[in-house]
Amino acid sequence: MMTDLPYSLLAELGRVPGTGKPPVHLWHPDNVKDIDLVIKRDGTWLYQGTPIKRPRLVRLFASVLRLEGDEYFLVTPVEKCRITVEDAPFQAVLMEVIAASKAKAAIAEQGSEKDANGRKDAGNQADVSTEIDASGEKDAGNQADVSTEIDASGEKDASNQADASSEIGEGSSLLFTTDMGEQLVADADHALRIVQSGDEWIPYLHVRDGLEARLCRNVYYQLADLLKPWQDPATGDTWLGVWSGGRHFPLMQVAS
Repeated sequence: MMTDLPYSLLAELGRVPGTGKPPVHLWHPDNVKDIDLVIKRDGTWLYQGTPIKRPRLVRLFASVLRLEGDEYFLVTPVEKCRITVEDAPFQAVLMEVIAASKAKAAIAEQGSEKDANGRKDAGNQADVSTEIDASGEKDAGNQADVSTEIDASGEKDASNQADASSEIGEGSSLLFTTDMGEQLVADADHALRIVQSGDEWIPYLHVRDGLEARLCRNVYYQLADLLKPWQDPATGDTWLGVWSGGRHFPLMQVAS
């Protein structure tokens, strides 16, 4: 059971009014410290080597995460806590091919949900610090259920992807769901990119303010099935890429 959570950080977050996503970009405290919090490559959040098993607590920390240069901080109005991120702070766990009209509706709906969730989390903040120890074991069980649901949904989406792949084009979009429950359409503000690391290709989705989500393996396979040849009109180079949000994302260059 976790006993030494950063309660000072929680206390400060509890004082933030619940008016949607915290305005982290406006907070520039002088007090900077390091805390033993690590976001692992697979998306697991550890505090002092122990997994944080409360999804609500992880989402709360994620809402005040900021990237400065190549360093990550949890930020409140009075302090910045430097943490370690092994790769990307978030994971893209689901992907769906949707029509342009649905993409616009999804973005609008997600904006409303984020405002509602922000008010709820801030309103319940006082309960978080008191419930964490007592509910740790219960949440561990709930977390397994959540993971099972995500895996099941992923398999379902994968089975439907073959039908969707024939429809992908300039009028289609890719809707991603992150491990924080955010739904994001890949577009000019949420760009897709892919990086080669040794023999492995690792795709990422921009979430906000330089923070990215690494695509889980099943999502990467779905994306790979959608890649189509595309010729850059400026250079004549051929790329494998995908359309989403009215933009083409060239991901892998084809050798000439």
